[in-house]
Amino acid sequence: MNTKLQFYLLTLAMIVQMSLCAQTSNTSAQRWKDFKNDFVKKECQMSVFLMNTTSGEVILEDRAEENFIPASTMKILTTATALEKLGENYTWETGVYLVEGVKGQNLAISCSGDPSFGSNVFANGNTPEKVISLLLNEVLNSGVKGFWRGDVVLHPNKFKNDWLTGGTAWEDVANYYGGQAGAFQFNDNQYELEFQSTEVGEEVKLIRVQPALAKLSFINKVKAATSSKDNAYIYGLPESAERFVRGEIPHRKSTFSIKGALPSGTMLLESMLREALGEVGIQWDGTVRWKEEQDSTLDEKNRLLSISSAPLKDLVQHTLKKSDNLYANAILLTLGVELKQEGSFEAGTAVLKDYCSTLSATKTSELRIKDGSGLSRTNGISAKTLALMLAQASPKNQQILEAGMKLMDNKHSLRYKSGYLDGVRCYAGYLEHDGNIWTYAIMANGIQGSSRAMANSMLSFIAGFE
Repeated sequence: MNTKLQFYLLTLAMIVQMSLCAQTSNTSAQRWKDFKNDFVKKECQMSVFLMNTTSGEVILEDRAEENFIPASTMKILTTATALEKLGENYTWETGVYLVEGVKGQNLAISCSGDPSFGSNVFANGNTPEKVISLLLNEVLNSGVKGFWRGDVVLHPNKFKNDWLTGGTAWEDVANYYGGQAGAFQFNDNQYELEFQSTEVGEEVKLIRVQPALAKLSFINKVKAATSSKDNAYIYGLPESAERFVRGEIPHRKSTFSIKGALPSGTMLLESMLREALGEVGIQWDGTVRWKEEQDSTLDEKNRLLSISSAPLKDLVQHTLKKSDNLYANAILLTLGVELKQEGSFEAGTAVLKDYCSTLSATKTSELRIKDGSGLSRTNGISAKTLALMLAQASPKNQQILEAGMKLMDNKHSLRYKSGYLDGVRCYAGYLEHDGNIWTYAIMANGIQGSSRAMANSMLSFIAGFE
């Protein structure tokens, strides 16, 4: 084949490809226009970004560089950054030491910020019962009999006392989904309130707190209602030992439970350890507390044991699957520790911003990031940033992120992470098309009417590209 003919055929192929891309772009733009005409009311603001990660071709974009409230799609930024910066096999190491205290020997815990410490999330992990058993054995091995005057002293290391993120809503702070991450978590910083209800309109009875929390008191104003849903909420300041519970639960229930959150797991650890010591005949005169100035520094020769978490990849998948705010924020704080030498929301969000600035072809509004979970309504992220974050992940990390996402149904390849807040619906994820991987983000803020109907329409719109 002569050179002129080769050049002609190559040029023709390029023209055909460009024509097909233009047709695809025009068709996509028309579909988007039709979608908005059919489903989107004037009050609602929407953005979309869809790209072929194999070729780098942008299939569709509209207001893609503008910041929208991302809700829980923020977890994509947090987990993807953590995988790239820390590695899939990163683990949290919590050390336990024996040190001399003023009143006697103390157990000291070197806090790592591990969100899974003393958690039931992983079947073979460090459950509350396992951690308590380990600590109890170390107390007994230290020679304590009958009476223990020492404390459990928590060393925060590089973590700051920074439990609340900017923009955290008052009604979220004390409920299970609003658990605040810090240097130390235990039992996911959660507890349950068990109620008993009678007739509609009557106040229900609080019959049990599990695990038992002697230092926490409750003002119960919950009433019975005809609804079958949990509409009861817990209110309380982060450092307060008092909680106010109001709202409604179903009537005529012998037992009905709701979950609450604490800003730190210290209260839970103390309650469970005290009970375990009592069961073996040891009266404990101490407490669980944070390190004070006079406390000894930790010496590695006094380390009794190390308690390791599951690898980061497992925590990432849990965070995405369950949209776990505590885990997402704990991962954010750990990014601050490892890359900025400070476990604070300010340092952690700075890491996210730094990494987002490396995304290829990024031209978006300046990011507004207040947390790693998306619970704060003051967060602002663009659809383009979300999609590029997914596209830039390494192949192995893409697999980890995909495994943590939901599959739309058995008929579609659409994988998504959702983000829900009042009036907010967002989705971002992966889509297979003609043997290529596409990444996308579609965001709606200011939804009026049925958010569920809008959510179903948004997913169907993206799935229509298969």
